[in-house]
Amino acid sequence: MNTIKVLPRIYVDNLMSHIPFYKRLLGSDPLTITDNPYKTARFDGLLLVEETEKLSEKPVATILVRSIVQAKNRSIRNNGVIVQEPTPITKGISIIVKHPDGQYFEYLEPA
Repeated sequence: MNTIKVLPRIYVDNLMSHIPFYKRLLGSDPLTITDNPYKTARFDGLLLVEETEKLSEKPVATILVRSIVQAKNRSIRNNGVIVQEPTPITKGISIIVKHPDGQYFEYLEPA
């Protein structure tokens, strides 16, 4: 699976209005801003996500991996439940997995 980085998620009601605060707080501009399927701004150490609806199954973090296939297989072998099968998105391929502790994680293989 080879984890590249773990990005905690911070959910906000309006992405663009919160970016200036995080730019000042972190001392840098976002590395990327996307709008597919969710509006997100990725900083070096976190991911801001615009929450358009209250989701009970929202991921607590995004785990960047070198292989989405290995991440899926390892998750299944360790009693994880695949909530969303591998799906192409703007920045790569992602899956959503419910871990045995009940937490949801997004695994992302960057393009």
